[in-house]
Amino acid sequence: MAGQAKNSDADSVASFFDPDFDKERVWHPEELSAILDHQWRSPLQTDLGGQSAASARRLSLLCDAEHLLVKSYGDVFTHPMPPIELLRIIKQFAQRNLAHPDAELPREIAKLLYVLSIATALTRCGVSITKLSEAEVRQNIASVLAQSWISPDVASILREALGKLGGADGPEQGTHSEGD
Repeated sequence: MAGQAKNSDADSVASFFDPDFDKERVWHPEELSAILDHQWRSPLQTDLGGQSAASARRLSLLCDAEHLLVKSYGDVFTHPMPPIELLRIIKQFAQRNLAHPDAELPREIAKLLYVLSIATALTRCGVSITKLSEAEVRQNIASVLAQSWISPDVASILREALGKLGGADGPEQGTHSEGD
């Protein structure tokens, strides 16, 4: 028995030095809920300001545009007409997190931000900011909606986007695409 415990301990310690150790992180719903809550209230410039100096200046201008009080992710996603460029920046930030092995955010949160930026552009601006098909957008929205850890604010935006897409029958008129 004692030999097995030592081997298990050695295996556990060895796993910390495995380069793929962080990739195997499994987040519990309570943790994801807390991360989402933190992200919702976080200043955009904290996450998105780490880009080039020109991008950081542009972000600052977008956050302050026309005296809009758009400072956090929650402000952007709940704003009646958020700047579309800001939604694109958030979507690109989420894409980088989804693609990068050493991402800043858990994949689930990055996916949520990605889908939420697309859904918000559809519902608030009447614009598609993705090259995904409508069926893929609906599938991604449904996948995020199925998570137990999403907040009521997020669920409301996602359901609104599904309604805008018209369910299985396709989108309502007036929605147009503006690239990925």
